[in-house]
Amino acid sequence: MRFLTIVTTILLVACGGGGGSTPAPPPAPPPAPTVSFNAEPLSVLVSNNTTLTWSSTNASSCSASGAWEGSKATSGSEEFTINNTGDNTFTLACTGSGGTVSANVTVEGYQETSGVVVDGYLTGADVFIDQNDNFMADEGESTGSSDNAGNFTLKRTAGNYVSVGGKDFDTQNPFDNLLLVQKPVTELDFRTITPVTSVAAFLTDASQVHSILGIDESIDIYQFDPVANKGDGGVNDYLYEKGNQLTSWLMPSIHCDNEKGTTETSQDFFASIAEELDKVFTETAEQVDIEDKSFIEQVLDNALSKKTVELDEANKAQCGHCLSLTTASHSGKSIRCFYQCHLQLCDHNPGDRLASHSSWYSLRGNPSIL
Repeated sequence: MRFLTIVTTILLVACGGGGGSTPAPPPAPPPAPTVSFNAEPLSVLVSNNTTLTWSSTNASSCSASGAWEGSKATSGSEEFTINNTGDNTFTLACTGSGGTVSANVTVEGYQETSGVVVDGYLTGADVFIDQNDNFMADEGESTGSSDNAGNFTLKRTAGNYVSVGGKDFDTQNPFDNLLLVQKPVTELDFRTITPVTSVAAFLTDASQVHSILGIDESIDIYQFDPVANKGDGGVNDYLYEKGNQLTSWLMPSIHCDNEKGTTETSQDFFASIAEELDKVFTETAEQVDIEDKSFIEQVLDNALSKKTVELDEANKAQCGHCLSLTTASHSGKSIRCFYQCHLQLCDHNPGDRLASHSSWYSLRGNPSIL
């Protein structure tokens, strides 16, 4: 009996007390796929191409959706034509044994708009679409410049079309700080930015500009080029004349601002003209005579209240008289008088001569008349 107990004990020890072996760890999961996806350029003129480029890891297949579609290689590049304006979002999903991962890239499709800046053709003017009504080209706004024929092309966005500065192409005389504007009233493929559109922009009702200034109703001032169409001896020449007259009022003040180194532009003066036109037209319901001396004095009063220049009553009356002469005529007498208005606005001595502006004040004529 004692021998049997010993044998049993030895057998139990040899079997490890009845325990089993440790199980092997489970296999590691397959790695998840990754995708790198980009486009160049990210902003494309409609009907032009962007290049899509992608690569992946741990993927056996990829598929496209969104702005494109179909099966794609796990890495590659593809040119894609952008046909829609706005955001075009491309999605790429790549799948492997470790799952599926997606990536997106968005390409903007845009259209262009074109036009011309006219007070004579202005070359080298800064042209932009003002989206926040501050008359400045802010970061992110569509910008460009006018060529020798005053033409410009911009990325089309919503906003007001503004031109600042530039030179008269024929004379190369500078128009620093001359601001012209067109506030769109309808969608157009071609636009003209002129003194007349600038006044219309500040009228209470822009649709009344034809009645207020006596412009023929058949002329669409927002896309009609007054320089290219002048010489008919009729309604086209009348429109061209009104533009010249409106700008002639601005130049003494603009030249003074330039001499003083200010950055003031002409939008305040156009606003003053529009405000006075509104007042007279509301009272009379008739075409406003912008050559009338009393009307010009009212505009001058209004404008000086917005500007940093000042005139006493005597000089203001004389300046109004000179501006009315120049508006009605480009004679040597009227131009000399206009030149004296500039001297008064700029606080120059009566005998001063401003050689830098003499060619402008001669209105492309002989500077010796000054």
